[in-house]
Amino acid sequence: MSEKPPGHPHGHLREEVVGEDLRGEHHPGRGNPRTQQGHREPRGGVAEVAGRWRVRLVLTPGWWKPFLPNETMEPVKLKMIQGVAQSGPTGTHALLLVIDTDTPMDEKSARAAEQHMELLGGGEAVWRHAVVVLNAGIWHEGDPDAPEVMAQSGGFLGRIVRKCGGRHHLLNTDKTRPGQVLRLLEKVERMVDGNGGEAFRVDAALALSTETRLREVMERVALRQATVPATRELL
Repeated sequence: MSEKPPGHPHGHLREEVVGEDLRGEHHPGRGNPRTQQGHREPRGGVAEVAGRWRVRLVLTPGWWKPFLPNETMEPVKLKMIQGVAQSGPTGTHALLLVIDTDTPMDEKSARAAEQHMELLGGGEAVWRHAVVVLNAGIWHEGDPDAPEVMAQSGGFLGRIVRKCGGRHHLLNTDKTRPGQVLRLLEKVERMVDGNGGEAFRVDAALALSTETRLREVMERVALRQATVPATRELL
């Protein structure tokens, strides 16, 4: 079960959201993802849900759908690892792998999802703690269900879902449906049960090297940004 501290009526669930960048400006035709990625910090909060769970949720920067890790800007990858590592020694119960369903998943997008998840380390453990969250958003007419979206999204999506032990959940993010969130948390809780309450933890050495590398990268970014106005003045 999820953790139930003495005297507290709620289960504690610690969850990290990873996956494709679903923000509008990162969709094709709405800006250059290479220039826009990497400038958002992991963010999150804690909330009590339905009187049953106390949920800590962290949203990490996402990769652009067709990009493999070697095509994703380094700050995005480092901040994704940093966001998951912020759970510290207690770890995280669930990694919510968000997949947009605007177009069928092709082989490269499937490899992108697999390889970005593998950046977190942990081998098979990363998949034992993962749930695929299908973002139906505004892309589907009517009120599709998960099998319909899976069928429309191609066989490569099924490959990712199988790596996650078959765990997947549909969210229509353009509409307010509290029941969808409750069912997702129930699936997460069942996964936590199946894992014996064991949390996923980013290796301490990986977390430390990520912090060091991210600091170096962001210092270079700040220096480059500071030199651009000076160069323009000279021109």
